[in-house]
Amino acid sequence: MRRLVAEYDCFLFATPVYWYSMSAQLKIFLDRFTDCLKVDKPTGRQLRGKSMALISVSNSENCNDDFATPLKLSAGYLGMHFLGSRHIRVVDNRVTPASKEELRNFSEELQTANR
Repeated sequence: MRRLVAEYDCFLFATPVYWYSMSAQLKIFLDRFTDCLKVDKPTGRQLRGKSMALISVSNSENCNDDFATPLKLSAGYLGMHFLGSRHIRVVDNRVTPASKEELRNFSEELQTANR
């Protein structure tokens, strides 16, 4: 975590949607991420002012509006900026053309926000 926090200003989390929620792996990582404020306070304090964003993936057209809420609230708790989320649709193991375009646009937005 020390290396990640020192080297990056934006953290982009990606997860499949499992029963209306993030994957267990992302949840565990997010728990460890927020532990920085209690376990390693100097590292946790370095998160303040950095950014966070989310990509969710499933075979559905869209995602529950509240899906990103845990990350939005975690960003606020950590003093980070939540830059938004996008849902990517995958059909037959392929990202749909509309989702590819959405990813390109989101990538540009994130790059612009972090300049």
